[in-house]
Amino acid sequence: MIKNEDFCQLFEAWSPAWRFCQETVVGFRQSHGAHWLCFHRRIYTRNTLPQPTIQLSTHSIVALRRSISLTEKDHWCTPSNVLSNPYYTKVGDLVLNLVAPNAHAHEFFEPLASPAREGPLRLPTLTISAPTPDQFYFPNERILQTELRSNSEPYTDIDDLLLELQVEKHGLFQRNNGISEIILTPPAEISRASKIEKNRIYIEINASLVVDPSKISVGMKVFPAPQAAIQRLTIRGEKFNWRAQDESNEGTYQIDHNDLNVPKGFDIGFSQLFLNLDNRYLGYLLLADESASLNEKLSIQRAFDPNDSFRQTFFDKPNEFEQRVAVLTSLLGLSPLLYGGMAALTDAPDLMALSPQRHLYVIECTTGDINSKGKLQRLYDRTKKIENGLRNSSYQPVAIVPLIVTSLPRSETSPHWKTAQALKIGLLCREDIENLLRQIPVPPSTDNLFTLARESVPKGEQ
Repeated sequence: MIKNEDFCQLFEAWSPAWRFCQETVVGFRQSHGAHWLCFHRRIYTRNTLPQPTIQLSTHSIVALRRSISLTEKDHWCTPSNVLSNPYYTKVGDLVLNLVAPNAHAHEFFEPLASPAREGPLRLPTLTISAPTPDQFYFPNERILQTELRSNSEPYTDIDDLLLELQVEKHGLFQRNNGISEIILTPPAEISRASKIEKNRIYIEINASLVVDPSKISVGMKVFPAPQAAIQRLTIRGEKFNWRAQDESNEGTYQIDHNDLNVPKGFDIGFSQLFLNLDNRYLGYLLLADESASLNEKLSIQRAFDPNDSFRQTFFDKPNEFEQRVAVLTSLLGLSPLLYGGMAALTDAPDLMALSPQRHLYVIECTTGDINSKGKLQRLYDRTKKIENGLRNSSYQPVAIVPLIVTSLPRSETSPHWKTAQALKIGLLCREDIENLLRQIPVPPSTDNLFTLARESVPKGEQ
C-alpha cells in the first residue's frame, strides 16, 4: 500500500480524468535462482502516448511497454488497485513483484517532476525502491547480450534495450534495488496554441471533460516591453468560453493591452501563465511577442538574426556546438571565455563562464559519448588545476563548477552517471539546453543558473 499522503491525494483527485496507463517493465532473472530484479513504470494519461508496443522474453530478461485502457475495471493498473498494491505486474504468464517477502520499500515523492522529465507540465512522480534478496546475483551482461541479439526483434546490448524503454540503467543497477515509478499527468493543461499577438494575449486551455471549469484558474505574470512594472493577476475559469471537443473541453480567453495596467507607450512583451485546478498547480507556459525582449543581448542578436535561427537550429551543426554553447551562456547573462580549438591551449577546457556572483563554470562540450577518452576525469583534473592556479590570484571565485554540456538526451548519459556523481560533475543535457533556449527572452537569474548547474550532478536516487 502506498503511504505518501500527498501523492495519494493527487492520485485520487486526478484519476477520474485518466483514460490510459502506459506501463513499462524490464526484469532480469538472477544468474542462479528464481529471483528477479525489476523496473516498473506507470504513466497515467488522458491520451495514449506515441510510443510503439514492446514485448520481449528470453531466459534472463523480460521487457514490456504497452498502453492499457483504464476501462478494464479489474486490471492491476487501475487506480484503486495501484494504491493498494503498487508492487505487482504481469508479463505474459510471469507474475513480478517489486518487493520481496519481508523487504522494506522506500518511497520518494517528487511533487513537480523527476529531474529527467522536468518541464512546463507538472508530472508528480512517486519512486518506490526496494532491495532484492541478499543473495541476488545479477546475470552476466555478455550472456544477456547473446540473448538480446538472438531475439526475434534484436537489440545490441542492455544499453540499447534500456534506451529504447527510456529506463535509466544507473538507478536500476545501483545496490541491486528494484524500482517502480508512478507518474501522474494533470487533468488540464495550457495549449501551445496560446500566444501574444498585436498586444493581445490569447489563452487556450485543454481539460478533461470531467473537470469543473469553475475550479480552473490561470495566474498571469505580464512583462511590459520595454521594461516597466510587472503586472500580476488571475483569470477564473468562469470567464473562459468553453466547448466540448472529442474527449476534452476547450476553454479560450483573450485579454488585451487596455485590460491591463500597462503604461501608455508600452506593449505586452511576455507573459508567464500558471494553470491551477481547485488550487492545485498543474503547469505553466511562457508566451512571448517575438518582436519584444527583456534581454538586451537578444535584442542586439535579433538585428542580424530576425528569424531566430540561432535557437531554431541550435543542434543542427555538431561542429559549431562549442561556439553555440558560448553564445548561449552570454545570452543568459554569463561572461564566456572560449578556448576550444586553440592549439596553443591544449590543457584548457572548451569554455569557461563567469557570473556576476563570482561563480566560475568549467565547461566541456560534446555531441557524443560524454566520457569518451576519459573526458570526465580530464574535466575533473582541469578543474582542480584551475582551482589551484587561482589560490593566490586577485580573482577568487565563490564556487567552481565543472560541467559537461551535451547535445545527448539525459537518458543516453546514464552509463556514466556513477562516474559523474563521484567526480561531482554536472551534466547539462539536451532537455536542459532546450529549456534554457526557451528562457532567453526572459532569462533566469544567474543565481538560478548556479542552482541548475549544481543540481545537474547525478544523484544516487536517479
